[in-house]
Amino acid sequence: MVYAKDDTYYYVLTQKLRGSNITEINENIAHKLGCILANLHTAFRECESQGEFSGYIDFDLSQRNIKIFDLCYVMLGLLSEEEKLEISEKQWFVILEKFFDGYEQQCKLTVEEKQAIPYVMESIEILFAAWFVGQNDITCAKDAIRIYKFIKRRTDRILKCVQ
Repeated sequence: MVYAKDDTYYYVLTQKLRGSNITEINENIAHKLGCILANLHTAFRECESQGEFSGYIDFDLSQRNIKIFDLCYVMLGLLSEEEKLEISEKQWFVILEKFFDGYEQQCKLTVEEKQAIPYVMESIEILFAAWFVGQNDITCAKDAIRIYKFIKRRTDRILKCVQ
């Protein structure tokens, strides 16, 4: 339900998109996911340039942010114990490379954006750790710190994968 300026109601009915949740990830899925995210970013930019636009539906934390934020956020989610994906470090780096390759097939990143990737990842995990501490969720806060340390120790390797 959407409200108009004069407090009248407008309704939007849509069909559910085909597909299903990803329960495991491999390099082919990672590549496709990178392409899909690039297409989504392109579509968002096009929507924003076409007059008044109030927001996106079902994106609970939508915000205009740096382009690499979503890319980093997706890759960090794969490392979270909460996701229970149990991928190895070797698998994660293969997925990282394929994910960014897929993204760049559709939408090129600048050298500066690529160089910022590990630091954006670190920043996201610091924010998560602080937020979870504020929520008294020490288990998730410790997981965020674990991921932060993982990224910090592997900055050079991450940069190599995204070049």
